[in-house]
Amino acid sequence: MDAPPPDVLDAASPRPRARPLAALREAVRTCPWNLASGVLMGVATALALATFLDYGLTWDENMQRQYAERVLAWFRTLGRDRSAVDFADLFLYGGFFEALAQWVGERFPAGVYEGRHLVNGLFALVGLGGAWRLGSVCGGPRVGFLSALFLLLHPLYWGHAFNNPKDLPLAALSVWALAAVVRGMELLPRVPWRHALLTGGILGLVLGVRSGAIFHFGYVGLAWGGGLLVHHWRTDSRSRELLRDVGRLLLGLLLVLAVAWVVMVLFWPYGLVRPFKNPIHAISQAAAFGWDQPLRFLGRDVRGRQLPWTYLPVSIGISLPEFFYLGLLAGVGACVARWRAGGRWAGEGWMKAGLLLFAVLFPIAAAIVARSTVYDGMRHFLFVLPPLAVLAAWGVSSLWDVVGPRAVRVGVAVACAAGMAWVVGEMVSLHPYQSVYFNRLLAGGLRGAAGRFETDYWGASYREAAEWLLREYHPDTNEPIVVANRSVDFLSSYFLERASGGRFMGASDGRDPHIILTTERWDWHKRTPGRLLHVVSRQGVPLAYVFEVRPPAPRR
Repeated sequence: MDAPPPDVLDAASPRPRARPLAALREAVRTCPWNLASGVLMGVATALALATFLDYGLTWDENMQRQYAERVLAWFRTLGRDRSAVDFADLFLYGGFFEALAQWVGERFPAGVYEGRHLVNGLFALVGLGGAWRLGSVCGGPRVGFLSALFLLLHPLYWGHAFNNPKDLPLAALSVWALAAVVRGMELLPRVPWRHALLTGGILGLVLGVRSGAIFHFGYVGLAWGGGLLVHHWRTDSRSRELLRDVGRLLLGLLLVLAVAWVVMVLFWPYGLVRPFKNPIHAISQAAAFGWDQPLRFLGRDVRGRQLPWTYLPVSIGISLPEFFYLGLLAGVGACVARWRAGGRWAGEGWMKAGLLLFAVLFPIAAAIVARSTVYDGMRHFLFVLPPLAVLAAWGVSSLWDVVGPRAVRVGVAVACAAGMAWVVGEMVSLHPYQSVYFNRLLAGGLRGAAGRFETDYWGASYREAAEWLLREYHPDTNEPIVVANRSVDFLSSYFLERASGGRFMGASDGRDPHIILTTERWDWHKRTPGRLLHVVSRQGVPLAYVFEVRPPAPRR
């Protein structure tokens, strides 16, 4: 009697379950890029934990905190406290991140905002993990490592990591949704229901931060539907099989949408009140925010509703580090090299790359066509940075694989490494204001951008100005020193009042200030009277000013 083939033996014999540590050692042994990715995530985590307390407050954080308190009150009272349902315009946003951040902040020893910043930073790390996952699914472990590295070294991503409670969490979760979509493409023609559930859950968390991100569901339909058609075209299957798989896919897409909708409203008081009508209303309002303040763009002050269509592309272009451009050009070079050699990307590589490119370009084009309200540079579009990082990393890796001359490959690697090293120096010199980074290729760095574009539009530098007052301003007086700022009072009073023992106080009660703090936004620094005491600056560019407008009365 012939022995059964090995696969039958394997199927019949129970396999011993691999221990987690043994599996990890095997993964590292077979692919050092997995080890490199683990080390990178460890370094990023250590940096986040070491520096999250350095970052100042941003303009929106006080309102976000108040909304988060109301979201928690809704759940604590089982919906009897309805203050979150109509709070400002924030009720239109989901409460997933806010509820978690506020719950931690209320228990954090250093303070509520410091706790919220910690959670914000942890979400940024989740986004790095998502970039690794998306890169790995697209191009393997090497692309995964490079994707996480590229995203980590994008100064705007790191600069918003700790004090942007709106756009950073969206970016961190969006990349995981894209990774789930790409993985689903690999599972075609039949996406298992478990993966549909997973995709729906991740998409629901994305919508639980901002319901306007519903266009992510379009990525699912586009990628899985297009992938299914391509699969049947390649296999030349019969129409009956195509119709059967299309029907299954439609059921899977409905499952994704249903799960996403349920997860979205779970953390959203406004959505829970009317689970269908209210989310649809919020989605319809996503692009209709009426912000019409003047913005500095290309050296001119232009009102928000009159910005040219070039505002968003230019804002993204001047914020990309040079090595991103090198990676994207390398990807184009790799495609050309493959085409000239008569080859093509194996499997669904070209479809994955097309999906990532679409995920970058579609939201930008849609915002331009719909004339959506856009301001503060590319802040609202941070979610395009992870797929951009994956595309750039994939480009470098692909060029290394397809280009024959060793000198070309080494040259690209050295250029990327040099560009990364330069950006690391920039990030260190700007700390903790990496959000005011501008590349030198198009913007001339921070010095070249100052006066032409917005720099510290969110008031993060008020903290450093307040800390200078605490450390250096000691007039001989008995009266409390009243400090105002030109943005929002809490940006400075939060640090002054709790650290000065009553020596400093904010001007929110209408008292005439002794000190006024200001940034350069709307040329406040030019319209503030008094004696200039101090300037907060980076790379020789002023960010915040301290003016004494009324000396305190001398001690009696």
